[in-house]
Amino acid sequence: MDWCGASPIQIKEKYGVWPDFHHSEDLVASGTAVNFLSDEQALAFSLLGDAKMIISQIVGLIKEASELSIDFDYIVLHPIPNPRYPDLGSESYMERVPVEIIDDVKKALSKF
Repeated sequence: MDWCGASPIQIKEKYGVWPDFHHSEDLVASGTAVNFLSDEQALAFSLLGDAKMIISQIVGLIKEASELSIDFDYIVLHPIPNPRYPDLGSESYMERVPVEIIDDVKKALSKF
């Protein structure tokens, strides 16, 4: 896919998004900064939706990669925007992802 915008460094400087447009807590500024991206491009490097949708996207990605003989060592699910720390308790990102997403991804892949 072609990148038809300024360099990421220029985007960070111009829009003041930190640490970069895909991890900034100011999602409006980040979205404005990369408004040149098509929906296809944005969806190509992100997972979005509720747990069920994210599970489907991860499983689909792994299956498609496998068909292309691409292996992953790790898949890192990084919250966007970053949760404020400390992010504690049963509703925290670190508690919810293993229970709501990872377990079901493992189950789906065990049948693959």
